[in-house]
Amino acid sequence: MRKIYGHQLIINQPVEDVFFYLGHTFENASVWMDGCRRVVAQPGYEAYGLWLGKRYFRTMAMPFRLFNLKKPEKCVSFENNKRFVMTTEILNVQPHWNYEMRSIGDNKTEFNYSVTVGNNGLFSRLFIQPLFLWTIKGRLEKSHHYMKTLFDDGLVLSKSESTAVV
Repeated sequence: MRKIYGHQLIINQPVEDVFFYLGHTFENASVWMDGCRRVVAQPGYEAYGLWLGKRYFRTMAMPFRLFNLKKPEKCVSFENNKRFVMTTEILNVQPHWNYEMRSIGDNKTEFNYSVTVGNNGLFSRLFIQPLFLWTIKGRLEKSHHYMKTLFDDGLVLSKSESTAVV
């Protein structure tokens, strides 16, 4: 695996709330993630929350938004209120989307995000992976800036507010 993308943000919300929104309500990704059309749990995995092994289908817009593509996705690493990693079966890339959160105060969370890919042959490294990076880089930067704005402006319900609504 090799890292092809990463960045860090400071979000003005407690780590529990950030993790809850990004992980346990992962189906909301289409609200804040550019290019993400829909995320639904696969049959048999509909139970609430995120856990190791949970599976989704993610429908995403392809480059230039010419068409949508529905791909399976799976949680391959999970540490509550700290980190989760999702992987998607895309071409020969098999990206791992790494969401890491760390509390840096009562109401501040350091959000570290990275994407790693399998090193699956010369053609993939020279052509497929650069095209993939070109596609995701702008989307991720736009998405995470928007997600941070939602948190910082108080537009995302806290974990306690969300569970009170349910």
